[in-house]
Amino acid sequence: MLILRFEAGGDRYGVPAADVEQVVPRVPLRGLPHAAEHLAGLLDYRGEAIPVVDLAVLLGGPPTPDRLSTRIAILSAREPGPGLPARVGLIAEQVRDLTRADAGGTVIDELPLQRVGYLGPFVRIDGRLVQLIRPDRLLAEAVATESASVPGASP
Repeated sequence: MLILRFEAGGDRYGVPAADVEQVVPRVPLRGLPHAAEHLAGLLDYRGEAIPVVDLAVLLGGPPTPDRLSTRIAILSAREPGPGLPARVGLIAEQVRDLTRADAGGTVIDELPLQRVGYLGPFVRIDGRLVQLIRPDRLLAEAVATESASVPGASP
């Protein structure tokens, strides 16, 4: 399986190449007033407004630093959930080329201890564990996290 690998919050993550539409430089985003901190803004991508999630913030850390290696990956959410867009942007650091997961495939399936659906199984790449991100669940989790903290809000 081909994986786009990157870092967030000091750990290694990846997305299956089949879910990656494009990787673009980090550009200024349209802000989203009153949105959750991890929703960094909207990206105007080929005439479509795509919500962008800062993975480092979603994971509970500080915002992703603005470096040359910081990118926005445009991901396809094949089954995004009701009312959610079919694409989501993901801000990450050290975005690397596509690479093949080591032979043997999944090393560790999802851990029930993590309690979130956007964190998928672990694979081994170059002898190191890389956790996969599920684009279909990424925005749904971000919306659910925000609505749980706002009285009267619904996802």
